[in-house]
Amino acid sequence: MELIIRSGTPSRGTIARTRQLTATNVIDRVEVTPCAEEIGLSSTAGRAGSGQGILERFASGKRWAARTGVLLEPFFDTREIMSPVTGEVYAALIPPDRLMIERSDGEVCYVTPHRHDLGTKTVNDRLTELERGTAEIESRDTALAEG
Repeated sequence: MELIIRSGTPSRGTIARTRQLTATNVIDRVEVTPCAEEIGLSSTAGRAGSGQGILERFASGKRWAARTGVLLEPFFDTREIMSPVTGEVYAALIPPDRLMIERSDGEVCYVTPHRHDLGTKTVNDRLTELERGTAEIESRDTALAEG
């Protein structure tokens, strides 16, 4: 499981919950990845380093969402930003404060937050499901049953 936390987001409780899930063998491991408040989509900064990694993770999450019929986009904003250094205007992705990506055999099997027909599933909702033992790996069938 990977937990991506946007800079400046209070996250101590979320990290503690994921570590407890690891300690009780509910999940194998958790990798906590910090990310910037904005990730350039058209600038050199966005194409290099951690920005590129976050964009790749989001792309894999979008593929999962397309397969399962849920939406990630409401939680990601895109804005035009002007660099104070270069004056360049570029598009930037503003990620959610917390993004959790679960994998099974190397493939994305669940992403939060996401929206489905009945509402929203947050990172906290998913952690509660994992803690209670009621979490399922999302497929198109379970996404349709939920929504």
